[in-house]
Amino acid sequence: MVDPRRGTHLATLLPVDKEKNAERHRRAIAVPTATCPAPAPVGIAPLLRQQMADYAATGLPPAYVPDPREQHDLDQYDATQDDHNPGDDEP
Repeated sequence: MVDPRRGTHLATLLPVDKEKNAERHRRAIAVPTATCPAPAPVGIAPLLRQQMADYAATGLPPAYVPDPREQHDLDQYDATQDDHNPGDDEP
């Protein structure tokens, strides 16, 4: 491959040998010799623990912020519509 502006040699491109690549021989992947120990679980993050304690000290019930998309779905619900099949009323 040659840079057309400067005429410098960038890389040598070789054709792909598809038959050789199709063989099952692949490079062996070395098994890692040293394993890292898994980090111990630390529980709740310190700042979150502090904020939870501060909120619990207020004595208020858990906060809830409704999702506006859920409210939109509830507005479209028709409470007068029955949720059963018409064939269920027949004896």
